[in-house]
Amino acid sequence: YATIANSSSPSSPTFQNDNNNRKKKYLCRALKWEHRLFAVYQTVFSRLLSTYPHEDGFVFVEDDAVLVNPRAFRQEVCH
Repeated sequence: YATIANSSSPSSPTFQNDNNNRKKKYLCRALKWEHRLFAVYQTVFSRLLSTYPHEDGFVFVEDDAVLVNPRAFRQEVCH
């Protein structure tokens, strides 16, 4: 927080910082975890598609995924 004594004008840095912090806190509370996760996926997919617009398909594997059969996965994906 910026601190300016006796300043409550909407254009003062203190007012603006307090207002911005309130907005951030509201957005964090207002967005459920599922919505945040969806926004992350949406960002990743849109960047991926804009970077590789002519690819036929993509395979996404979560970082915590455990492959039951890595060889079968490799054969299916890397053909």
